[in-house]
Amino acid sequence: MSSTQHRMERFRQATAPDADAIIELMRRYYAADGYAFVEDEARSAALDLMRDARLGRLWVAQDDGRVVGYLAVTLGFSLEYRGRDAFIDEFFVAEGSRGQSFGREGLEIAETYGRGKDPASGGRASSGRCARALPARRVRESRPRSHDEMAR
Repeated sequence: MSSTQHRMERFRQATAPDADAIIELMRRYYAADGYAFVEDEARSAALDLMRDARLGRLWVAQDDGRVVGYLAVTLGFSLEYRGRDAFIDEFFVAEGSRGQSFGREGLEIAETYGRGKDPASGGRASSGRCARALPARRVRESRPRSHDEMAR
């Protein structure tokens, strides 16, 4: 079994029936970081991301059939990167499931997707995702910001 196949057994694209589990994880994540949480708005945004591939992708991490985390990668457009870009908007793994490589696997999935490839197909190119793959030297990290900072 390839490492991509293993990741995709533990992560899968989220669907509407996952919404309750994702919302509960979001509630925990926001509480831990001191963010305000409005369930109706969070549910609406999560469902929008699940339904509209033009916005990005939402995956769930699972362990023995339980949803233990979620990964949201959103798409945008950048003049700097000369086209589509991908951004890890949120990534959370429940405390009891940490230390089991979900973080590393999720980041690999996000990177594969952000480079215009389909993580579920072993990383083959996929149309309709990011228009241009980002050169490795252009991938960068940004410091986490509070929701208040982002609203300014």
